[in-house]
Amino acid sequence: MDGATQKTVYLIRHGQSTFNLAYKVENKDPWLFDARLTSLGETQADGLRNLVAEKLHDIELIVSSPLTRAMDTTNRAFREVLLKRKELKVRVIKHHSEYVCTSDDNGRHLSEVSKEFPHFDFTEVTEERWWYVPDQLKKDLSIDYQEYFKTKGYREPYEDLKQRFIDFKEWLLSQKESKIAVVGHSDFFYHLFKEKLPVFANCQVLEWNIDTDESKFLN
Repeated sequence: MDGATQKTVYLIRHGQSTFNLAYKVENKDPWLFDARLTSLGETQADGLRNLVAEKLHDIELIVSSPLTRAMDTTNRAFREVLLKRKELKVRVIKHHSEYVCTSDDNGRHLSEVSKEFPHFDFTEVTEERWWYVPDQLKKDLSIDYQEYFKTKGYREPYEDLKQRFIDFKEWLLSQKESKIAVVGHSDFFYHLFKEKLPVFANCQVLEWNIDTDESKFLN
């Protein structure tokens, strides 16, 4: 594949979340479902605008996971680009959402998050409970998934996560754009690269050539 057709993906971890902060202090799950950004996380995400202006100003596609901390980071980091280039839309996909292990890895219902981010394109998210939950919780929306998680618990099977790696790469390769920004999550990215890269810091950006698998951190 020649250089003109190679695909460059910028993987970006979200800013600090309320879960990140509480877990650092308490060292246990603080039961913060779909955790939002802290004030520091908001500042970190706003601070990405300089890097975006310098290196991602000509981005062709912006992608976010459906978790609130990722979408808020996307909103803040790419605000100027999105204002200047009206043709650009943020597409939301679930393939690279966080590995479901703790409370913050659980999302909110599609109908709820799509109202909060009406300018994002949720076309490819089709389930109300779009993240991993046991089948019973997928089928019966009357069950309180947060209470279920607190009392019974569940964890995404690693085989399901590995399938998402495949789905994520296939989705990226299927897009016509060659320069793509993806805002997502540390555990997903860490396992995507088979634990060979350091864990992403909040708002850290990795430039990844998906064709050659070469990568480098930009900040």
